[in-house]
Amino acid sequence: MKTWFLFILVCSYSFNLVAQKCDEFAQLYETVIREFPEVSYDHPTKDRKLFDRISYNLISDKYFTQISKKSFVDFSEKEVERLKKKLFKCADVNGCWQLRDYLYQVFLSSNLSEVKSRVSKAQTQRSKLSNIKTELKSSLSLEALMKVEKSIKTEFGLLTTVELNGILDLISSKKEAAADKDLILKKDQVTGLPNTFKTLAELDNFKHNNSQIYRFASSTVKSEMKALIENKRQDVLESLAVIEVKSLEKTRFEISEIEEVNRAFEELKKKYRKYEDYSSVKSIYEYYKEKKTYFVSISAYDIAQKAEKYYTVAELDALRGKFLSNTKSVPNIEKLDDFIQSRIARIEKYLREEEEKRRREELVRVNLIKEKKAEIAQRRKDLKIKYESSLPTIEDIFDIMRLGSDIKDRYYTEDGKKFIRRVENLGYMQVGDDLYSDINTFRNSRGWEIYTVRLDDERNNQYAVSGNFKVKNAPRDIIELYMLELTTEYRKSTSPYIEPWEGGELKAESGSYVKSGTTFYKIDLEGGDLRVTALDNLDAKGVVVAEKIGDHLLKITPWTNYTHISLKKGDEINLSANGSITLGVFSVPCYPNGISGFRTHNVDGRYNHGCLIGKIGDGDWFYVGTQETIAADRDGLLQLRINDNKESDNDGHFEVRYSFK
Repeated sequence: MKTWFLFILVCSYSFNLVAQKCDEFAQLYETVIREFPEVSYDHPTKDRKLFDRISYNLISDKYFTQISKKSFVDFSEKEVERLKKKLFKCADVNGCWQLRDYLYQVFLSSNLSEVKSRVSKAQTQRSKLSNIKTELKSSLSLEALMKVEKSIKTEFGLLTTVELNGILDLISSKKEAAADKDLILKKDQVTGLPNTFKTLAELDNFKHNNSQIYRFASSTVKSEMKALIENKRQDVLESLAVIEVKSLEKTRFEISEIEEVNRAFEELKKKYRKYEDYSSVKSIYEYYKEKKTYFVSISAYDIAQKAEKYYTVAELDALRGKFLSNTKSVPNIEKLDDFIQSRIARIEKYLREEEEKRRREELVRVNLIKEKKAEIAQRRKDLKIKYESSLPTIEDIFDIMRLGSDIKDRYYTEDGKKFIRRVENLGYMQVGDDLYSDINTFRNSRGWEIYTVRLDDERNNQYAVSGNFKVKNAPRDIIELYMLELTTEYRKSTSPYIEPWEGGELKAESGSYVKSGTTFYKIDLEGGDLRVTALDNLDAKGVVVAEKIGDHLLKITPWTNYTHISLKKGDEINLSANGSITLGVFSVPCYPNGISGFRTHNVDGRYNHGCLIGKIGDGDWFYVGTQETIAADRDGLLQLRINDNKESDNDGHFEVRYSFK
């Protein structure tokens, strides 16, 4: 019994002795929990960087002295081995098994000198951190504090989070006072700035340029600085206003120079736009208005005389803007404004009346064409019964011409079949079986022929195709049908009007007829034979006069190249254009002022592609765009066209209104 008691006592004593020797490890464990709150003991190596930092911190002097009386860097390899065994024996003591994971990281290292080097670095960082704490007791600028903060976050990676957070919190507590001090120091810098326009930019950007200081400064100091900057801005603007007014005093106001004066004032307004609510800036504008008001007031008669020479609303609006903008309401200016406005009203009334007249005329024309079409349709119906043969319309002939131009080679047989069906549906059968010859003929039982002729087009390297209908020894009623049809829906290419045939002598119409200009239409009478032709205008070389669609209003299509307007040297004509066209295979939208690029396809490379251009007689091309006044330098017809030398892939039209001065 004594033996067992003695055994138990020895074991108990041995256990207590071991527990006492492991106390320092348990204390170290408590330190780890307190100063490394982010550590995970279930998976300590999950964050390898944190794991290494804890491991090497535990053997730095700050922590290692809890389990040893000397620094780890002074340990020999044998001493490290004994310490490792001791840690192993203490593994069952609370927390020691978790410390073992971290310390074994160090103890099992094959390069003890490297471990000691890292420990020394941690101790050096801790010493440097202590010096920073001492430095922070003095008053540092915000920039210095931010620099210290950055260094702590980037250069002290071996120290504990608790150590770093403590000093970072201290820095944060000092930022507001430092920012306030820095901002107060800049007050003298602001008040000392010269009174120049450059200073205004500096004042406007002051907060942005000192954004870091504003981020931490107190609201009180920021409000004081805001007031100081505003006062300085007012001082600068007052000084600049004196200079600007003196400059305006020297400005000469002349009718011929008014555009330049207005442009200078617009630049002035643009310059001070951000400050236009300040009284000093308003005083600049007020002085300009007073001076311009005086000038316009004494020049009102001359300006009114100038207005009488203008015949378009656009011109008068521009004149009114030039002289009456930025002026005060005084009797002479009010009278001048009333005069210009009344002239604009008269012109607008005239234009409305003309537009109404144009609509009425167009309605009459449409109704007349409708009646004529009905008459033509009835005549065609009667003649079909009379001659037991179909008489193709001019549109049929155009459609046959178009389908014939689609036949390019023998590989596209569907195009050929479509072409044949279209003609045979009119009651005309193919003569021969070769669709790819230059002439393709179809004939009916009376010997009347529909045929196409293919010609080389050298300019576009394409085939120009004509569609034709031929009646030998044509009777008068058939000739009358086509004369009536041609002149009812088409106009001569050299005329701006449709001129319906009123009957009478049968004779071939001289020249060609057009709608937009893409196709020429013609009637020939040779030896009693009738031939009606529709011909491609692929290269747009033929003369196509612009159609007149209203009083002083022309329609300019991609194929238009002339007008009916004859000018004498010295004549002045005003042109204003609107509307839009599409250019090229991609249908690029284009207005009268044209588009940039594509100048290799221009008629005149000096101007925008697709813009409206003109010339007089054999003179040079000039730019028209949306508005232009031209003084004729020679006698000749006015030519207007679109600045594109490849007309076949364009569509749409411009409307051009003209007036003479």
